[in-house]
Amino acid sequence: MKARSLPWILLVLFSFAAAAIAAEELTVEIERLPETPGKSIRLGYVARISGPEDLAARAGEVNVKIREGFLWRSDVVAALVNQGVGGVTLRLLMPPKIAMRKGEAVPDLDALVLKLSGWQGSVRVRSSLAAPRGELLAPLKIRPGAATALLRIRTSEGIREIPISMEWHQNVVMTRRIVENGTVLAPEDVEVRQVRISSPMDAVSDIRQAVGRMTNRRLPAGERISQGFLLTPPIVHRGDKVFIVVRKGALALRIQGEAMQDGAAGETIRVRNEQSQQIIEAVVRSKEEVEVRIP
Repeated sequence: MKARSLPWILLVLFSFAAAAIAAEELTVEIERLPETPGKSIRLGYVARISGPEDLAARAGEVNVKIREGFLWRSDVVAALVNQGVGGVTLRLLMPPKIAMRKGEAVPDLDALVLKLSGWQGSVRVRSSLAAPRGELLAPLKIRPGAATALLRIRTSEGIREIPISMEWHQNVVMTRRIVENGTVLAPEDVEVRQVRISSPMDAVSDIRQAVGRMTNRRLPAGERISQGFLLTPPIVHRGDKVFIVVRKGALALRIQGEAMQDGAAGETIRVRNEQSQQIIEAVVRSKEEVEVRIP
C-alpha cells in the first residue's frame, strides 16, 4: 500500500466506525475514470475491488453519481452505505475527487448493432455509458427486436461491459385505401411507413415489390401487405393461343397450342397441342410462348 493513500483510508474508516469493529474488510481502489460516464457510473467499471466474493460482487453493482464532472470520494462512501454495503471495514484508495476524462467511443453503435443482427431496417441504440474503443468480445450476434444487450469490449485498461437498449424499426408497405380482391396494385394504392417492432414482421418493405402484383383478398385501408397477400398476375389466360416451344439441346420445335389455364411468367400450366390434341405441361415464358424441355 502506498504511503500517500493512508490519510484517505483513515478518513473512510472513521466514517464507518460504528460498524467497523470485527467487520469484514473490503478494499476499493480507484485511480482514474477510464471512460466518459453518464450521470452515474457502476463502481465495478472503475474500481479494483477485493474482499469476500459476495461482498465484492455487491460493491461492484453500486452506482455512484457524477457531480460537476468529478467522481467524489464522499459520494462513493455514501453510495456504498445507501446501497447496502455498510457494516464493513472499508479501505477506499482514491483521491478526494477524480476528474472525468473523455474516452474514445466506439463509432456508431447503431451501425454495430445492424451488423451484428443483419437487420435490413433501422435501429436506435441508447446507452448510459460511452462505449470505449476496443475489441468487441460479445455478443457475436443480436436478435432483431431484442430490447437490451450487454456489450463486452476488451480495451487497454481491461474488459468493459456496456449495457445498451435498442429500438427497432421496419419499413412496411401498407394500403392507402380499400383494395378489392384481384386488384393489380398501382403506386397510388400503397405507401411505405416506418413502424417500431418487437420482432421482424412478415411484410413487404419495398413498394416495388407490391406495385404490379395482384391481391388475393380484400384489404382494408392501412393494412400492412405481406407476400402471402400477393400474387403475380397471369400473362397467359385460359383459351389464349400460344406457341409451344419444344427444346432438346440445341434443337427447338414450335407448335401451335392453346392454354388450358391461366399462368404467370415462370409458372407451369397445362396446354393443348392443336396438332395432336394432346394436353401437356409447359412453362410460361411470355404472353405468346410456353416451353417444354426434353432431357
